[in-house]
Amino acid sequence: MKTTLLTLVLAMTLTAQAGDKAPASSDRDEVVAIVNRFFAAISSRDVEGYRQVVVPGSQVTVAPVPERKAAMRRRVVEDDYKWLDESHEPLLERPTSMTVHVEGRIAVVWAPYEFHRSGALTHTGVDVYTLLKTDDGWRISGLAYSVVPAAPAK
Repeated sequence: MKTTLLTLVLAMTLTAQAGDKAPASSDRDEVVAIVNRFFAAISSRDVEGYRQVVVPGSQVTVAPVPERKAAMRRRVVEDDYKWLDESHEPLLERPTSMTVHVEGRIAVVWAPYEFHRSGALTHTGVDVYTLLKTDDGWRISGLAYSVVPAAPAK
């Protein structure tokens, strides 16, 4: 009887705890959606769309490949608004895959990408996003990315 009662109490406790948490796949799907909205905002030069998916003041770090001997550069997301608004050449940045990790209110996305200007592949690299689940939902709170120049067309 004691074993049956203990098993019943344990089962009820685990069921209650599981019901308190949102399914991880839902959070994962929301994180992927935010990163895809970020890619779309860049490609469509949508400053307002970009603004909606980032935490104000978030840092962006560019890490060029060592062979280029270029220094890492840092900026805040607000610096990108002017560039997006003023640039007129067609842009396309798209992920080739995504690896997503979510733990509570923190998520990380590793996304290899391709970047095209005026229809030509200019570089590839990896975007690494840090996201936080805010009162308004998931938002990008930091981005670091590598830049690997495309091989010249032959």
